Amino acid sequence: MMKEISLKDLCVSDCNVRRAVKLDTEDFEVLAGNIEAQSLICPLVVRPSEDDKDKYEIVVGQRRYWAMKSAGAEKAPCIVVELTDNEAIVKSLSENLFREDLDPIDRATAVERLHKAGYTRTQIGNMMGVAPATISSWLVPLRQHPKVTQLVREGKISRRVAERLVLFTNTGEEQVAVATEIAKAGVSDHDMQEVFRVARKEGLTPAQVIEIIKKTEGEPVIKTVKTLNECVVSFPPRMFKRMEALCDERGMKETDLIRTAIKFYLEREGY
Repeated sequence: MMKEISLKDLCVSDCNVRRAVKLDTEDFEVLAGNIEAQSLICPLVVRPSEDDKDKYEIVVGQRRYWAMKSAGAEKAPCIVVELTDNEAIVKSLSENLFREDLDPIDRATAVERLHKAGYTRTQIGNMMGVAPATISSWLVPLRQHPKVTQLVREGKISRRVAERLVLFTNTGEEQVAVATEIAKAGVSDHDMQEVFRVARKEGLTPAQVIEIIKKTEGEPVIKTVKTLNECVVSFPPRMFKRMEALCDERGMKETDLIRTAIKFYLEREGY
């Protein structure tokens, strides 16, 4: 059923996937500006409140609701539907699933609520149109230490790095220790992915990874040089500095030095 409802009679449902909406972003300001100029085109999806028969809970459209309030609107077009809590979570999750600004913690929390309600990961995946393995990966952020989650929300480390930290460390304290050093050193996402790859290959501990980060002194953790048909060769800072010194000493380019070294290695190994 479609109807116009006063914003005063609307509230955000506890089943809404978005637990927090950023109101100070450029996208939000644009949305509020469009609503002020053209009014709201896409209606909100709401359900009757169980606590107050004259109120409605927003299941889908929380950002539009706050944008309308910001634009000074008094009423919003709404689609009123009867939904159980689980149905409301599924509806909200499916509507927001692939939006870039959906917080992974919010998504994980919604999936966990469905899981606790008795849905299997396969069933949730079928409802969302994704594989059960994807559902499992969505739950990883719930294993993050709250301080790591805060660093992610502050933009000091990436979500991808935070998720890798969960898989790389054994305790919340280790997560916080590594994440703090990453944020302090300003290590890039690309560099940290390379560090995790090397750490897994070499069997490094979180403490050893922290030492690697501390020794960067503001430089990239891993430097790369393209050579031999665009093959990318990676070096830790100390080795890269030695290579630069050799280049200066011999008057060679980095790519030429690497080609020479690779040729020497292949000949020595009998290739």
